Amino acid sequence: MISDEPFCVHLGHIYYAGVTHTNNVKSLTFKLIKKIIMKHKPRIILVEGILHNKGVNPNIQLSGEGGYAVQLAKKYGIDYIGIECDEEELLATLTQKYGAENICGFYFLRLHKYYYKALKAPKADFIASFEVEEKFLHKKFNINFNPEKWYKNTFGKDFVYGRHIEYASPFADADANITQKIAAEHTYLRDQANLSNLYEVLNKRVPTLLIMGQNHVYADLPVLQHTFGKKYKLIYLSRRHRR
Repeated sequence: MISDEPFCVHLGHIYYAGVTHTNNVKSLTFKLIKKIIMKHKPRIILVEGILHNKGVNPNIQLSGEGGYAVQLAKKYGIDYIGIECDEEELLATLTQKYGAENICGFYFLRLHKYYYKALKAPKADFIASFEVEEKFLHKKFNINFNPEKWYKNTFGKDFVYGRHIEYASPFADADANITQKIAAEHTYLRDQANLSNLYEVLNKRVPTLLIMGQNHVYADLPVLQHTFGKKYKLIYLSRRHRR
């Protein structure tokens, strides 16, 4: 099922869209989301990037495919709710194990990967966004974090925008570096909490559309198959994937 384009898994009462993060209104991601909403008419949409504890139909600004899904939900009278667990709880667990400075470094590299790979944005946009994130981290940890100094001390080389985006990818094997291990544990903890939020919604309202990055679909599918069975249907846009 590994795919280089957005797809949707239909399994039981859930449509699980595995998307490529983007702001491009002409992208396959945006087209897939609209197709699923228009054709399969979910009763509720779960959106990545919004806290679950904000409740149904929160008044919140969101960019990218999540913001687009919210726009469509409002237009067609569909409820929406966040899927995200409380990041504060994840931070507390990870900080105790890896230390505040390395957690800040992970946030820095995760944002770097998103801006360079997903948004294809210039370095200036990335730096401006991290300055906002930095205020949150400073308030949380009460440290003055210097990302380039931390990077040099941790990896023994200077930070260069666009290089080594894999440093923010989740790996847990023996060769993984510190931020890859943090990414792997962060992904595991987040997915467990988010699945709990998903099942809470599934117990109340179906059919449900969940929109997440592709890697989350690969991780969550085996769990969902325990609930809904092994068989599922894949939905694509491009002809080369259709059977």
